[in-house]
Amino acid sequence: MHISVNTDRQRNRSRQDFCLPPYVSRQHRPSKLLAIDPGTRELGVAIFEEGQLLVYQVVNLKRRRPVSALLRTTQRLLERWVELYRINQIVLEFVPPLRPAPLRLLVAQVRMIRRWAKQHTLPLVEFAAQTVRKHLVQNSRATKRETAKVVVHRFPELGIYLNQTYKSKDAYWQNLFDAVALGLTYLDQRSCGRAIHPNRLKEQHCQTPIVIPHD
Repeated sequence: MHISVNTDRQRNRSRQDFCLPPYVSRQHRPSKLLAIDPGTRELGVAIFEEGQLLVYQVVNLKRRRPVSALLRTTQRLLERWVELYRINQIVLEFVPPLRPAPLRLLVAQVRMIRRWAKQHTLPLVEFAAQTVRKHLVQNSRATKRETAKVVVHRFPELGIYLNQTYKSKDAYWQNLFDAVALGLTYLDQRSCGRAIHPNRLKEQHCQTPIVIPHD
């Protein structure tokens, strides 16, 4: 498991990407946000504090079988993150309930996260992958790499994970980029002063200006 903690917050203060407008009250925005890209092999995680990227990591879950072991491990991770970082908002990638048999384990994991958040009265919002791409790249059919480039533009310190020598490493670190992208989408929509309704996720596209980097 790889864990990275970003302590250089001064570097990001000059950037206006995440600065909330004065009319958005502090009591209406989360101070600690946990973004999760679910997965049964690797789990992507990003933790934000007041809009700044605090922690990012990929957790290896390949050996967590059968399903009971996977769910126990996922729950323990949730408990640790929430307690350690005092999380008060969770953002999760939406996974349709009707999935082919090979993906039923993923569906079970997502259901467990939803149930756990509800039991602990933690607000949870889900975004479909297409919604995240539409927001960040202005194209719901954008590739994962195109989305990752936008994430790196917002957080240059993640650039070292973008161009990997092997495809397996690219796929591994993509979980990290997906988690950060989820957090960015949530934060950007909050910064627009829009209420995020969990029942209308696919309709919400905040028109925050996005700068797309070029090669």
